[in-house]
Amino acid sequence: QLRAEAWRQGISEDTETGLGIEQTRMRLEKKLREQSGNPRVVLRWSDQIQLPFTIGSVTPEVFAPMWAAYEANGIHMGPLLAHEREHIRLGHAIWSTAIRWLSALLPHVGGITQAIRLGLEVEADRNVIQKELESGNDPGRYIETLKRVVGPAGGSGPEAGLGHDRSNIVLRVDQILRPPRSHWRFPAMGAVLLL
Repeated sequence: QLRAEAWRQGISEDTETGLGIEQTRMRLEKKLREQSGNPRVVLRWSDQIQLPFTIGSVTPEVFAPMWAAYEANGIHMGPLLAHEREHIRLGHAIWSTAIRWLSALLPHVGGITQAIRLGLEVEADRNVIQKELESGNDPGRYIETLKRVVGPAGGSGPEAGLGHDRSNIVLRVDQILRPPRSHWRFPAMGAVLLL
């Protein structure tokens, strides 16, 4: 399981044993491939972003912020990559692409696309929390990462249009903790059909 402590321990060991950031990236990429079930996942570091995001469905590319590998020995890397792993497992890349096309073609549907993006994020969050509970871990660390990292950072880099909006973090955490009322795909399909 992707547990923050295990990630932190691994990054800490890499630092102590003198492994460079590239070896750490390769180790994390291997782990992400195994746990997402997709052997084509590519992990890339970037110092130009504040939050991770994933692009592509056949060969998903996860862009992870460089600061997360170093801050507190990578304590936030586990929860951040666990979230991206769930986007890969759930096939959200196809929906994200459709949303971007829809937004570009019909700019007046911004509210609908924002709601669908929030649904994608909440679904990935719920899956991470479910996996934490199944493995006997406290999901509080994941929620803390959302509040401390995603909330303040969201909406300020290239990843801003991908659903990381700091203004909705309170709503997002609230929705994660509630039982789902409906699946986001039903309103999303309805909205696309209406348009």
